[in-house]
Amino acid sequence: MEALAILKILLILVLLGSTIYSVIVYQSRKKASLKTLATFRQETSPQRNLDAAEHRLLGQIIAQAESKTLGELTSNEVYPLSGPYLRHGLETNGNTVWHDTIGGVEVLLPYDADYFLREHNDALVVLAEKQAIVIALNDEFSLAGGEEREQRREQKQNQWESGEYGELSRVFDADGNEAEDDQGNSLTIREQRQESDAEMEARRGRGVALLPAFLWTIAFVCLAISLVADTTLVLTICLSVSLLAILFALYQFFRRQSPGEPLKVNQVYGQIRLTPVGVDEQNNVQISVTLNESIGFNLPEHWRPLITYEDGQHQEMAIRVDDYSVVSYGNRMSLDQEVRRFPPVYWGRHLTLAIVGAIALLFPLSDATQTGRDLLFTGHWLAGTGTADIGDPETLVNPPPSPGTLVSLNGNGHCAVETGNHYPAFNCRRLHWGADAPQANPQPTPPVIEQLQDRELLLTEKDSYLSLMATMQGWNSYRDGSPVIFSNLPALIDAVDDACSQDDVSTEVSRQCERTQRFILERLALTLDTNPDNWSALREQVLARQDSDKPVTAVTSEAQARGLRRLIQQLVDTLNAERSILIAQEIAESQQGGVLIQVVQGRMPASLETISSYDRSAMLGRLLTMIDNPEGETFQLEGMVTAYQNDGHTSPVLSLDLTRNSDTAKASLINVLWLLLSAGLLLGHGLLAVIRFLQSRKRDESISAFYA
Repeated sequence: MEALAILKILLILVLLGSTIYSVIVYQSRKKASLKTLATFRQETSPQRNLDAAEHRLLGQIIAQAESKTLGELTSNEVYPLSGPYLRHGLETNGNTVWHDTIGGVEVLLPYDADYFLREHNDALVVLAEKQAIVIALNDEFSLAGGEEREQRREQKQNQWESGEYGELSRVFDADGNEAEDDQGNSLTIREQRQESDAEMEARRGRGVALLPAFLWTIAFVCLAISLVADTTLVLTICLSVSLLAILFALYQFFRRQSPGEPLKVNQVYGQIRLTPVGVDEQNNVQISVTLNESIGFNLPEHWRPLITYEDGQHQEMAIRVDDYSVVSYGNRMSLDQEVRRFPPVYWGRHLTLAIVGAIALLFPLSDATQTGRDLLFTGHWLAGTGTADIGDPETLVNPPPSPGTLVSLNGNGHCAVETGNHYPAFNCRRLHWGADAPQANPQPTPPVIEQLQDRELLLTEKDSYLSLMATMQGWNSYRDGSPVIFSNLPALIDAVDDACSQDDVSTEVSRQCERTQRFILERLALTLDTNPDNWSALREQVLARQDSDKPVTAVTSEAQARGLRRLIQQLVDTLNAERSILIAQEIAESQQGGVLIQVVQGRMPASLETISSYDRSAMLGRLLTMIDNPEGETFQLEGMVTAYQNDGHTSPVLSLDLTRNSDTAKASLINVLWLLLSAGLLLGHGLLAVIRFLQSRKRDESISAFYA
């Protein structure tokens, strides 16, 4: 991750450095151009002044130019300027600003002057504040000629748009400089017509159904919001918006599209011209294909492999006026005949909706178990079977309810006792109903446990003199409480030693004993010259002075005293663990018959939640209370049956989902609706996409064979 972050930082620095470098180069070139212009203004003598025609045309050019980059015209004097041509610029936010220079002076090239540029140029210019304006170039361009050609271009464009019969107007005179028309043959417009319906169909197509896909997405988003809606108003609004979005999506997808406005088509006749325009990286010559070097045209993609051009070939075409796209090519190819003979097949729009359905289907399929339960619940809810009230386990199993049935169970039962871990636990999500009463033969409490549970064992005393001394030494009474004395220390050590010195103690008991002994050694201040290093030495010294006039006592804080009481209680719980496990095993073996209700989902009633809490200190008492309460705890469970298992050897198991009942039908119905809509989109449009794709491939083959 650090290496990736470093690479990102380096990339940002490289891009930032490149941008700064480009800006610096750009600004330096602009300053150099301004400096060169100032030098040129001082060192060059004018040849003449502008004539009246040039002055008029120059006013139009200045009016159309940007005053910010051009500045005011300084004089009407005409200067000679010569030198190589260079263009530089800067790209910002996708926009490129170009600057043209001749001999280092930034110039404004009016009209089509850039067409007459050479490697070395001789120009006549007039000077503005920031640029020079070219009025003549290389003895070929002049302002009057540029205006005349501009008017011819407008006339040519107007003729093309109107479809006026005849040869398309020339822009250049028939001389050596002509670049767009051939001297011998000109492009001829035969007629102008409107697109046919088939040509409009070929141009417009049917799209890829982005709007229906967006509407379906809105519908699924509204369904998702309705799942978590807290109020009926929000639920109603979300479901209504979802329904409207679905209906509008269906309308947009299946409605008959309006043909729209037909475009204009010119029927033209001319010569194919092949003009080299460049060489690519593989040294392949790039060719520009035009009609009489007057207009370019765009063939349909599937026609291009079938057409071979020859320079000078006479060809008749039908070309759309707006985008110069070809709708017919000679007598051989025609979009109108093609569409009529081979109707278009659209599969992309089906693929788009199939993708939306596949994405939406991921949500219900992410938890197949919950989706299956929603289907079961919805099926029984739509069937109107209602909720079955059952108060007897015999009625529950004769006959057993099928999955999906809604039941309301009322009765008394016992939580299942689990002994798989090192300590028993109640699991009230597994409830024995109608089973035999729990039975066990608990052994009496061992003396060592009674000794540890003696209330006088951990009694403490306060001493005013000791409290005064502690206060003088900076005792933190807010954190630790007052200092206290364990006066019954010999009995405490003797009780802990008896509990921990048994031969058959478990690993858990040994670990708890070690913690308790270490706490006494490290946290209690003993009335001994030095505290012993180990438990055996402590026991010997304390018991040796047990009957003397000065028995060993322990001083500590109230906080440490509470910690020691917790450790002693944990030791008692650990010692009781083995008794609890034996009792729990006997109870589990005695609970036979009846029905085992297994709650797979949902919150348990409060009366059963208190029993299922995991508390080691109260576990033994709860087990004994369970034996004394053969009827069990009262319960009421309402939910959906998810499974029923009866292998004939153990109690039948009824799986119950409490989250699905008559009051919570909304979520399941919406989930099933989501599943059906997404699956319908995926399967329906996915199948149609495959069929239409194969039909489209077959259509392409038929068209190729037809034109071949």
